[in-house]
Amino acid sequence: MAAAPDMGTTNDKRTLVVAGGGIAGLTAALALCREGFRIIVLERAPSRRSEGAGIQLTPNAFRVLDGLGLGKMLRGAASFPEHIALHNASSGAELNRFELGKTIRKRHGAPYAVIHRADLAALLAGQCASLEDIEIRYDEQVLDAAVHANGVTVLSQSGTTAREINATGLIVADGVWSSLADIIPDRAKPEFSGQIAWRATALNEGTIPNGIEANNTHLWMAPNSHLVTYGMRMGREINLVAVTQWADKAEPKRGQMIPLTDRAAFNQHFANWNAPVAEYLTSDKLNWTGWPLFAAEKPRALSHGPVVLIGDAAHAMLPFAAQGGAQAIEDAAVLAKCCGAKTGDLAGAFAQYGQERMERVSKVMATARKNRRIYHLPQPLSFARNFVLRHTPQERLQKRVDWIYRWKLEGESSSKECISE
Repeated sequence: MAAAPDMGTTNDKRTLVVAGGGIAGLTAALALCREGFRIIVLERAPSRRSEGAGIQLTPNAFRVLDGLGLGKMLRGAASFPEHIALHNASSGAELNRFELGKTIRKRHGAPYAVIHRADLAALLAGQCASLEDIEIRYDEQVLDAAVHANGVTVLSQSGTTAREINATGLIVADGVWSSLADIIPDRAKPEFSGQIAWRATALNEGTIPNGIEANNTHLWMAPNSHLVTYGMRMGREINLVAVTQWADKAEPKRGQMIPLTDRAAFNQHFANWNAPVAEYLTSDKLNWTGWPLFAAEKPRALSHGPVVLIGDAAHAMLPFAAQGGAQAIEDAAVLAKCCGAKTGDLAGAFAQYGQERMERVSKVMATARKNRRIYHLPQPLSFARNFVLRHTPQERLQKRVDWIYRWKLEGESSSKECISE
């Protein structure tokens, strides 16, 4: 880290800088504001992003956002699937249905929602903008940070203008390719998984094949590949994510999306799939973009003094448990709780956050890796998987994820509020 003078902070409130204005960073801003901090969010993008794909908000994540005052808005903007239908991709047969809807709400006290990432980011940014103790600066990137006795000096740049911000602490929330995470000694670094997630969004119109519904989530499993689909934006759009093996010998470049240029190679992944679904996936109706999947094995150090990691910067995970965004949202809630409990010891609060998150996040990451193996089983092992799924009772399916979905913040209080403009 670059050296910097011990300049302290000129703010009358404890100031925290959040590097990254995505879901993790904005959720952290809202949660920490409730604990009496002034928050400055620095986002390198010139404006709030409108592109992206869908995100699944499982009850553990929805519960946190509801507690931050977003519940009513989420219920108006998100979609709420009734089931997750599990399919054998080769035959097209439905193996089982995992009940969501009323079953999940009754079981966990919160719904299972799906929403476009841009829509969720807009809700979070709007809530932040309504609070005078949160400032979001777009087109401003954190370059470095220097720790000193009074906290941290953050070096940032906006255009050609360089700035120094003196803060009590720095929350690093700038994603899997964080430019700041190496501030934390021994942090978990992401490695290439050998797989790529192809993402597309389609209008929900007559070309959608049977077995892909706007009111349900669908999981299609095949050797070395799988597909997840669900409806968004009140069923007007369908989000599709197809995960396949990476075919090239050389690893993909880190941090880069990949346009689909070799249709023949892409289509080959679905050669043995159910015909109507395969024909749709390989048609020119869908504009696929590839996201190479990089993930850490498990979280390691999450904080160092007045600097802390959250979200993908802390624990980049595979998407096979639908928990990447949810765990980032949990991170924000736990971090704020720890900071509220240790008001005079921010470094201690950050360390406590790391201790509290380590076991749970490690278990979620291991679950995602296990699901990858199950989804992509080759024959004949996939025959055994399909047989087991066909004969698994609903209660047993629910119990497998209860430990994820039932999570809630201990001792949560709704009495703390930021100042509204």
